[in-house]
Amino acid sequence: MSSKFFTNQGTNTLENRLKDILKNNNIKNLEFLIGYFRISGFKKISSLLNNIDKLRILVGIDIDKLTLEARNRGKKLNLLDYAKFSDEFCKSQNDILEEEDYVQTVEQSVNQFIKMIASKNLEIRISQDKNIHSKIYILREKEFIKHDNTIEYRGSVITGSSNLTENGLSKNYEFNVELKDNDDIAFALNEFEDLWAKSIEIQEEDIQTIKQNSYLKELTPYEIYLKFLIEHFEDRVNFDPSVADDLPKGYMKLAYQIDAVNEGLAKIKKHKGFFLSDVVGLGKTITTAMIIKRLCLDAVIKGQILIIAPPSIQKEWVETFEKFNIGDYKQFEFKSYGALEKIKDTKKYEVVIIDESHKFKNFATSRYKELERICKESLEYKKKIILVSATPLNNKPQDIANQLYLFQDKRNSTITSHPNLETFFANIDKT
Repeated sequence: MSSKFFTNQGTNTLENRLKDILKNNNIKNLEFLIGYFRISGFKKISSLLNNIDKLRILVGIDIDKLTLEARNRGKKLNLLDYAKFSDEFCKSQNDILEEEDYVQTVEQSVNQFIKMIASKNLEIRISQDKNIHSKIYILREKEFIKHDNTIEYRGSVITGSSNLTENGLSKNYEFNVELKDNDDIAFALNEFEDLWAKSIEIQEEDIQTIKQNSYLKELTPYEIYLKFLIEHFEDRVNFDPSVADDLPKGYMKLAYQIDAVNEGLAKIKKHKGFFLSDVVGLGKTITTAMIIKRLCLDAVIKGQILIIAPPSIQKEWVETFEKFNIGDYKQFEFKSYGALEKIKDTKKYEVVIIDESHKFKNFATSRYKELERICKESLEYKKKIILVSATPLNNKPQDIANQLYLFQDKRNSTITSHPNLETFFANIDKT
């Protein structure tokens, strides 16, 4: 069902509607009133502006630095100078592009922006009071003078909540409506003209007051270095020493355990499971409790916690969890290997901790199949699996594979370098 409203849900985006309207070659004049303006939004429609006679953008609050520099560059050029200087300008911006995916499209839209400024097809100004949150998009054909000398406006006026940013046009939930009546377009245009007459030139102090609303910012060498570390090492860079700030009395803050907690939290976030494989005596139970405590404090866990281990170490697990006050946050249960088949309600468990997980290295056993059912069956939650073992590899690589399959899809894993684990381990077995 078609509608006059656009909410950015599915294909019902303001971006798609603007593109559909701009594909009409009769549209010649655009007036945009928005709170925030970002090149990231302009690039969404820039390729469809070649036939526009005039685009006026009135910004109510702020712009990004890239917009200011592009405006200033365009105003200094005439159309003949433009081709000579635009490439130099775009190249000079490469080092301030925060997201690599945007480089090509941002350069193209900056190119278009400067060209339209230089040819006087585009003007951009800012509200004198810098407090206008309103959003109005007027897209008009050339005025039609009727026989009684009144003007008939043809086109659309869209008003609602979307700024001219990538999020506003297609990502955030927004609420916009399109009007086409002559009186509505005339009223919106009259309001725009009044605000435009009171607007002023953009200055350096008008640059973005809300950094997080922009996809682009200047990067210092230090920030570029950090970005490299994050890309290469992923969440291992986000070392948080506070994970050990709330240790029970009598426990020492050990660096290797803090490292393991940070690493485990990152693996849970990315892969929904991991191996905790320190050698005997280094406190794997304590490290696991620290991880669970942090997941509880961060409200990551909504369901219950299940500990599966030999009955001989039940007391150690229960006492450790009680000392860390895990029960104050989430209910936890201990089950021995022999009780797996008695677990019928698997949906309530979100975290499954398997101590001495190497004992589940053979997928053909009934015990393995019961554990796999618990880990994967009837998922009410996206389950998180912690495999605790000092010796995860006993005989052959397939031992590791079968344990991984408790939380990984063997043919579609979350490990980007090896999405097909079955093939990966099969090739290892051949060597």
